[in-house]
Amino acid sequence: MDKALVSLRERFRQRCFDDLSLLRAGMAEPVAMTERRFQTMIHHLSGTAGVLGFGQMGDLAREIDDVLSDGGDVRPAQLRSLEAALEAAALPPGQPAS
Repeated sequence: MDKALVSLRERFRQRCFDDLSLLRAGMAEPVAMTERRFQTMIHHLSGTAGVLGFGQMGDLAREIDDVLSDGGDVRPAQLRSLEAALEAAALPPGQPAS
């Protein structure tokens, strides 16, 4: 894998660590899911994850993004699936990728 792509993937994985916290806040307090920051995070994941090799995460985020865009309610199972995908990819700040 090319160095630039490796660097992008590592930064993305570090961002997943932060996104996981935001997702969990939305799961704990559903009103938080209506906040622009939450919706922006989901939208960015839907566009970026697949490009960087996290296809399942991108698909899950895209499904949630579509529901939010239509003003619908996201199913808890969708959020749990995205949470698991973020957990698997998340890289705590300062920890290098293995």
